[in-house]
Amino acid sequence: MLQQKHVKGQAYAEHPRLFDGLILAFMVNGSMKARIHFLEYELCAGQIAIVQPQLMIETLSMTENAEIITIGLSLDFITAFPMLHEFVMNNQIRWQPVLSLQAEEMTIKMNC
Repeated sequence: MLQQKHVKGQAYAEHPRLFDGLILAFMVNGSMKARIHFLEYELCAGQIAIVQPQLMIETLSMTENAEIITIGLSLDFITAFPMLHEFVMNNQIRWQPVLSLQAEEMTIKMNC
């Protein structure tokens, strides 16, 4: 688990990443532009990006108040839970990786 905030002057485009597992990225504040699997997305507060294993993710820009919490699940962890394996292989998530949380989900998240 990693909490990140905008760092003034940091060059994001130079650091594309691959992770051999599942990435769940919760945008807490602000927004960011990212390239996921060669397509550009804007991730705003209240949204989550689900990045499947071996997909390239590249941060392009972040607003000054951007804050994101990222959780990475290893392939070993995923294979221990068959339901997660099916989720990881979902083709719809591959092509629509950014989801908006509902109001009640945001309330639960903020109270944790």
